[in-house]
Amino acid sequence: MGLHDMPTELLVDVASYLEKDADVNNLARTSRQQYTQLNSYLYARNVARYDHMKHGYGEVYRRIALIRAARSGGPLETFRKAMQANNAKRSENRRKLADMALREAVYYGHADLVRLQLAIDEDLDITKTRQFGRSMLYSPEALRNEAVFRVLLDSGRFDPFAKDNQGMTLLFQAAAQGRLPVCRILLALEGIDPDAKDSGGSTPLSKAAEGGHLEIMRALISTGKVNVNSVDVAGFTPLRRAVKCSQTESVKLLLDTEGIDLDAGSPRDLTILQQAATNGMTEVVQILLARGTDVNEVYCSNTALTFAASAGQEEATKVLLAAEGVWINANPPHVIGSPLAIAARRGHVGIVRLLIGKEGIELDRPDRNNFTPFLHAANHGQRDVVGELAKTGLVDVNFFGPGSSPALSIACKEGDAFMVRELLALPAINADLPDANGKTPLDYAAEKGKEDVVEALLKRREVLTGSALREVHHPYELVPAQHSQEAAAALRPWYDRRGTPIGELEDFIQSALMPGSFSDDDDVLD
Repeated sequence: MGLHDMPTELLVDVASYLEKDADVNNLARTSRQQYTQLNSYLYARNVARYDHMKHGYGEVYRRIALIRAARSGGPLETFRKAMQANNAKRSENRRKLADMALREAVYYGHADLVRLQLAIDEDLDITKTRQFGRSMLYSPEALRNEAVFRVLLDSGRFDPFAKDNQGMTLLFQAAAQGRLPVCRILLALEGIDPDAKDSGGSTPLSKAAEGGHLEIMRALISTGKVNVNSVDVAGFTPLRRAVKCSQTESVKLLLDTEGIDLDAGSPRDLTILQQAATNGMTEVVQILLARGTDVNEVYCSNTALTFAASAGQEEATKVLLAAEGVWINANPPHVIGSPLAIAARRGHVGIVRLLIGKEGIELDRPDRNNFTPFLHAANHGQRDVVGELAKTGLVDVNFFGPGSSPALSIACKEGDAFMVRELLALPAINADLPDANGKTPLDYAAEKGKEDVVEALLKRREVLTGSALREVHHPYELVPAQHSQEAAAALRPWYDRRGTPIGELEDFIQSALMPGSFSDDDDVLD
């Protein structure tokens, strides 16, 4: 009996002994009759593989015809037969494979396959098809393709107004993701609430504003059913959210919207002007100032100008400095630091230059901690700022307040050799000035054990004739014993000569001040 004479049951039994689907396929193609007899068996056999696979998604994608077709977009007939074979299964994995096929077809935007699967699989609950731990309907893939979304919506198998476990509607998700076509489809539905809030009190308008999705914002506002001043649980309005996310165009659109209230909301956060200045949104800063926003409003002891100075936003700083009545010196008692001190501390040289050139600026004004802008710059290693402030000739480079130290001592405490050299190059610097604790820069350099800092100080006459020859509590005694032998070696010649009259050491001092450096070589020192 030839193959073409075999009954279907016997032919299928023969095919079952073939290990590979490709071999079964070759057998089926030997004649039209055998193709008809084996085709259904081949698809059933293929989808049955899923029940035994333990190789992860990669293996499924390679070997299961249903998933391959869902991914590649067909052929439609292959997808149809594979779906029918899967539906005929009684395995508990039938539903998993169907869900996987739907996710793939949706992900790759194959609307015709989605439509076909919904027609074949009447039991498919698309609200329970999961994608990354949530309903597939809320996924970016389902919302980015207009044709796919229309197929899903037209199926009538889900409530387009329903909320997920975070209180988000499909419109909310579409607005957040910037899916304008889907937003228009949903907004056209009778009964849609374009202002529905999620569990955090945010609205679709807030999410669209955060993302800078202007056309979606216009579509929402044009319904006349959204509150442009809606406040979420954190006290933020759509306008405040847009400013916080640096969405300049969103802010401009909202500012031009009828009924917008700049004072709506009460977040424990920066004001709208302060946030715009911090983010460098110069155009928004200009608009807000033109509308009469208080340029000196305080939050956390800072104004918009101090926030801009802290963030290094030069253009926003220029605009704020031009505002009438702006506090350039942080005059009120509830403002902690001046814009100049803050910019100096952070090393924003451009802003420091802007402030230095402003009429009425107090360059040497100490803050609550008795730190001047110059001291802040030195304390944070901002050498360029130190140079800019010193060039004015209007700052006291030796200033220190009660309980604090001058700039040079601070740099020595930190062991910052570069800053020490920068400060020592200033004509007015006193290199041997004791601080509030009676310690000199050389004392701090010795404690730090920094040889290069010690040697830089030992090139100054006031140091050599002062703390370098001090009889009691000599800097040499402060050098950490366990290390810093070089620093100790540099100080030892002066320690050995402590108490010697200056007149008897003049030649020795002059030798030390000569260009280059000398060591503790006895031939030189004796």
